[in-house]
Amino acid sequence: MFDEAENLEHPYFMTKHESEKIVRKECKVPWTVYRPALVVGDSTTGEMDKIDGPYYFFKLIQRMRQILPPWFPAVGLEGGRINIVPVDFVVAALDHISHQKAIDGKCYQLVDPMGYRVGDVLDIFGKAAHAPKMSVFVNAALLASFPRA
Repeated sequence: MFDEAENLEHPYFMTKHESEKIVRKECKVPWTVYRPALVVGDSTTGEMDKIDGPYYFFKLIQRMRQILPPWFPAVGLEGGRINIVPVDFVVAALDHISHQKAIDGKCYQLVDPMGYRVGDVLDIFGKAAHAPKMSVFVNAALLASFPRA
């Protein structure tokens, strides 16, 4: 569904789309596009080689752990789903697909078919950081009704 993704407003997604457009239109050698979801650490060990994406939440979660007692009910934001895949899944998928025949000029989505609720991801990260469990979730869309000031 490449053509349906025109006029993206988010700069990150727009640059990915524009880069892929150049490859599709101008590349003179066979090409294949792999689109992984948000890549996180290894599914077994949790090991990773860089801190970005959802791992930025860890500092906030660690701070919560320092301030709040473990029994204190924490409030988290809920809103939509997020697709996260472990790095070992992405590597295995790339290896498997790249050894297939007739993959040139195709695009592969390396994603979890279900994804996670944002609140569930916050709880998973909180558990890993030994932070209080999110016991109440507020829909993030409700924040749009508050004045920006």
